[in-house]
Amino acid sequence: MWSYVSLLLNSFEQVSEHLLVVNHRLWATVITAESKKSPVLTLRGGFVLRIMAGSVSCVNTPHTEQQSMLFNILRDICRPQWFDIILVLKKSGGCSVGDIATALGKSYMGIKQHCESMRKIGYLDTWRKPRKVGRPEKIYRLTAKINGLFPQAGNELALSLLTSVGQVHGSNAPEKLLFNHFRDKGMAYKEKIRGKSVVERATALAKLRDLDGYMSRCAYDKEEGFRILEYHNPLSELMRAYPIAAKAEERMIEQVLGAKVMREEAKSGGQTVNTFRISTL
Repeated sequence: MWSYVSLLLNSFEQVSEHLLVVNHRLWATVITAESKKSPVLTLRGGFVLRIMAGSVSCVNTPHTEQQSMLFNILRDICRPQWFDIILVLKKSGGCSVGDIATALGKSYMGIKQHCESMRKIGYLDTWRKPRKVGRPEKIYRLTAKINGLFPQAGNELALSLLTSVGQVHGSNAPEKLLFNHFRDKGMAYKEKIRGKSVVERATALAKLRDLDGYMSRCAYDKEEGFRILEYHNPLSELMRAYPIAAKAEERMIEQVLGAKVMREEAKSGGQTVNTFRISTL
């Protein structure tokens, strides 16, 4: 429903092969290539951007605050390597320069220069991650300034509707609607998931959630156990207004997997990472 897509711009060198990773239903993005050097990005509401070599310009005037925010971010970061670095950081919660360079197959010094450039204009920050042996490791993280590139799932309308429902049908009505939504969503997931073990089902669910825009992946180690990590939550604003939605989501995942699940939320710089710890015993 809320899938993220990589917008491939014919792999021409002036702009990144991945222009951005963006929720296509929110931004309703359509690429039309008037020429390989000047593609046009059309957003919901008729807002149009033109992507030139290393720059972005408005063809018309932004109609909404979200559109203005997206334009400002694209204007700042429209460099081939920057999008790739941002995506690596978004899907990890933070990385060292060495890890980013390895993931992208680029040089250490080149990645370090790009990270420092983005840090200076406020899109990245750093922290020192303690290690068992040796000096702490310097980690780059995304800041809240980049959040406009990863939009929310229509929360303004949803919050307005839930508020209206509560006013008309009573304070419990929004909660009932949210539980019904996650129940139905869980049933839709179960129809698509195949797997005999909890691990197989969780792996399949993470792939579906990733397509839904949650930037999900499974992880396992002896210290943390088996879990689903999600680096973006399109419903975060809604869950802040209605915390019961987070519990309903946790219950939905339990029912889909047939296993006990514990939901945790942790901040890393300007980014929030949601962890679903899954009992496999």
